Amino acid sequence: MRSPKSVILLLAVAFVFGSLAVMAVAQEERQRREQESEQRRLSMEERVERYMATLKEELGSTDAQWKNLEPKLKAVINTRVEIRRLTFARLRDLQGLYGGRRFGEAQEEEADTPESQLRELLKDKSAKDETIWAKLDELRVARQEEDSKSRETMRELHRQLSEQQDELRKLITSIRQEAILVLRGIIS
Repeated sequence: MRSPKSVILLLAVAFVFGSLAVMAVAQEERQRREQESEQRRLSMEERVERYMATLKEELGSTDAQWKNLEPKLKAVINTRVEIRRLTFARLRDLQGLYGGRRFGEAQEEEADTPESQLRELLKDKSAKDETIWAKLDELRVARQEEDSKSRETMRELHRQLSEQQDELRKLITSIRQEAILVLRGIIS
């Protein structure tokens, strides 16, 4: 039979090794996520470069013309991507749809927001209706403010896009180039 000291020592050693193993697994997971993120970023850059090379060929641009066209094209494309991102950003707020989070499930890095406060309050079955109403009103006001900011951002992005497209049109040298850019959704 082992003495209590040796049992405590064995438990302490097991705890230390277990903690080290958990930390090692967590570190490996972080490194794996960072590598995947870097691969996605590189992959996206490669796709953009291939897209731009294809576009240059389709447009029949000379190197001199392309030097002026490419930054304008990238600006328009980036603005369009940002508009799409903002357009669909609210979809993630439709909790539970399309595989999203269901009521009561934890969300990573959720801040102390009116939404999280209301969610926590609803977990308390004894919460008073008045308290729920107050938190619900806070959430509605916060969402209205967020929607207002989002609409203003969208207006600004659409204004920028219009200006960028006008600048791009000035550089187009043929109706064929314009038709290609319209078909690709780069200009309207």
